Amino acid sequence: MADKDPRWARNETLRTIANRRSIRVFKDQPITDHDRAALLHAANAAPSAHNQQSWRFIVIRGESKRNLVDLVSSRAADFPKPSSALLRMASRSIASAPLAVAVANTGDLIAHGTELFKVEKDLGA
Repeated sequence: MADKDPRWARNETLRTIANRRSIRVFKDQPITDHDRAALLHAANAAPSAHNQQSWRFIVIRGESKRNLVDLVSSRAADFPKPSSALLRMASRSIASAPLAVAVANTGDLIAHGTELFKVEKDLGA
């Protein structure tokens, strides 16, 4: 698609989107501390409402990652079939990855959202 549409060739963002690939099975290679830091820095630079960046990144590896894989695998059957299948696939991807990164919402934006967005507190609840 990208090679047949000249708009893709002129726009770096469109080229990046067109060339993106989903990786579901990872090589058995460790990630260097430098690469991990670069990835987390890039993730932290993602846009957020009012530049609040109300998230925290949790790097999961080793035994904690194995525990996460076991938890996801063991609980997958508790969900409807489509979700269960996705969870089983996700657990295989997590298992093959050298580490996983969980993104946790700190709640800061929610706590201050009515002030930031100039919304009455009753409407923000």
